[in-house]
Amino acid sequence: MARWVAFLRGVNVGGHGKLAMKPLCTAMQAQGFTNATSYIQSGNLVFGHTSESAEIIATALKSLIKTQADFAPDTLVLPAQILAKIHANCPFLTPDIDPKTLHFLLLAEPPTSPDLTKIETLRAPDEAFEITDHAAYLLAPSGIGRSKLMAASERLLGVPTTARNLRTIEAVLSLSRA
Repeated sequence: MARWVAFLRGVNVGGHGKLAMKPLCTAMQAQGFTNATSYIQSGNLVFGHTSESAEIIATALKSLIKTQADFAPDTLVLPAQILAKIHANCPFLTPDIDPKTLHFLLLAEPPTSPDLTKIETLRAPDEAFEITDHAAYLLAPSGIGRSKLMAASERLLGVPTTARNLRTIEAVLSLSRA
């Protein structure tokens, strides 16, 4: 059975999209997801599933959440090995990196026409940004809250995204290997 990760967008952020992770994981188990677990309360899930389709899994998960919490957040589902590749391919990983400054913008699909000119215009002098088919990487040493590029990234990439910092990506990867 394949290991999968799911990232729920906008869950338990700023008092909106309230969703308790432990009951969700229990409900997932009852619906055929195996060894479902979460990392913190912001919608990071790891589980096993017999389906080979991320789309089918995402649809089932959104439907389950709708019955649990009466909303259906955008849900990005990836095989755990793809998340491992996204992490391994990060161009800004160094042994001394502050994990709060490195952000992974996980992409729903490869961007076909990102606005590279505007991305470069908004990029602060101390920021670094790189785009791949599965993720865009943002190194923001001055903080994500001050980053004009982060604020506009989804619009400029032209595809739905959900962002996680390095610490979260590494914790989810660790759970996926357990």
